[in-house]
Amino acid sequence: MWPRLLEWCADVLAGTNRKNRAWTATLSFLGAFALTIVLLARWGIEGLVPVAIVFAFTLNAARDVFAARDGMWRAAMLPLENARQRPAGHADERYAAPTAVALNRLAAAADAARRGRYTDANELVPLVSRELLRPDELGLLDAVRSMICLGLGDVRRAAQLAVLALPTGADDIDAALGRAVIADAWGDPDRLAAVDSAWGEAGVEASGDGTLPRLRRLTRLRIDAGMLEHVGPADAAVLSDEARAIGDEELASELGALARRSGTYR
Repeated sequence: MWPRLLEWCADVLAGTNRKNRAWTATLSFLGAFALTIVLLARWGIEGLVPVAIVFAFTLNAARDVFAARDGMWRAAMLPLENARQRPAGHADERYAAPTAVALNRLAAAADAARRGRYTDANELVPLVSRELLRPDELGLLDAVRSMICLGLGDVRRAAQLAVLALPTGADDIDAALGRAVIADAWGDPDRLAAVDSAWGEAGVEASGDGTLPRLRRLTRLRIDAGMLEHVGPADAAVLSDEARAIGDEELASELGALARRSGTYR
């Protein structure tokens, strides 16, 4: 009963994933307004005390969910040496809204996966309620599952999950999983083209500086080797490193030679 009440309170302030939360918020505020008028008319200013208590309770429940969401993204995106990266969690899950619990567990799983504690992360993932997560949070959960598979040596399964998860917005996660996806599909131009198209639809620009944009450019070189002559020396240097990271030493050497011709690459 207590967690459901907290979830409803967080829902009123749009902290949860419920699709009908706009109705919940509207009805709750209308009800609170009507109750305020009645209490104020009956007991004067003292009649507002119960309303103030309920309002404070609602704010606190919503604050916990928002704090859990912020903590989850800090755990996924901040550098591991940053003191704010480690998730704080919640003192007692019995007194937290289910959405806050799910987000705190996801934060702990992301932190464990990023630190290479794959067994710990694997134990946490099944405890995260998917139905309580928003789409971007579901993407992070799938990314964590992919990192676990990658860390435990199941590269094919990691690549399958990563296709669903990317991009997450977390640079080191996207780099590791993006390379796993491309390496797994490297021998199949059709799969590479499908991955390239999916990343484009997800908003990954091929001209960007991040790992996924570089991998999109590298993918196109694999699909059409004739594009190699149009690669600039500076870009050839960074693409050479990406090719080596996914295991194509031949292409890495070609790109390295292209970069060295202008003194860009050592």
